[in-house]
Amino acid sequence: MTKITHSDMRRGQEASASPATTANTEEQNFIIDDLSDVDQRLAAFEGARQTQPQPVVKPKADAESQKKLENLIFMGKYSKEVEVAGHKFEFCTLTHRENNEIVVKLMSVGEAADIFIVRALTLAHTIKKIDGVSLDTFDIEGEFENALARRTAIIDQMQLSLVERLYATYEELVKESSEVVYGDKIKK
Repeated sequence: MTKITHSDMRRGQEASASPATTANTEEQNFIIDDLSDVDQRLAAFEGARQTQPQPVVKPKADAESQKKLENLIFMGKYSKEVEVAGHKFEFCTLTHRENNEIVVKLMSVGEAADIFIVRALTLAHTIKKIDGVSLDTFDIEGEFENALARRTAIIDQMQLSLVERLYATYEELVKESSEVVYGDKIKK
């Protein structure tokens, strides 16, 4: 539906303005119920000379380029399931972003940061499941600011000997991953 207002009803003009001065500057109000061609309507409203907007064409990566990018993103990503004392722990290597989150957390702790905090934060990121259950679904008491704090609290409740064993498993996983990235080991 299009509504055209009288040119004398423009802001800043008095109603007594002469029709000759306002005939070329007649305003249009558009009520838009359908947004499918809103760009075209907006161009007409603003007095654009184009009747149809030019489409913005974003170059799409071809399938081969997309596959190469995915290969780079997941290069060196390893997952491993390890059994410790009858429980299965599923590990996964860290992304650069996850590693940055650990560093940011360590920086907020300050000088009190020690190896035990590093281990707990790392394991909170790297352990995905215990006995097939996501670490995020374990029931633990307390209020936590985010999921990482919750997972870290779970790791903190474990016995030191278990945490050390789990961290050693993670370090082995990183070594295996590094062999692929550095080309020492070709996996087919």
